[in-house]
Amino acid sequence: MGSSQSVQTGFSRIAEALGDPVREAMVSALADGKALPAGELAAVAGISPQGASAHLQKLVDARVLSG
Repeated sequence: MGSSQSVQTGFSRIAEALGDPVREAMVSALADGKALPAGELAAVAGISPQGASAHLQKLVDARVLSG
């Protein structure tokens, strides 16, 4: 039963990370597997490069992206 709870927690963590429209746009831009610099992801999401870096860190923390 413990493994079921940990899987559910993992899904919740990912869903929370992707629930933000900015992070969703950034992940969509990366969906083809091509790496993009934070500045380009910022432009795609309509935010500053500093904001993109903060959102990227949240995606790495949630294990949606690898650092």
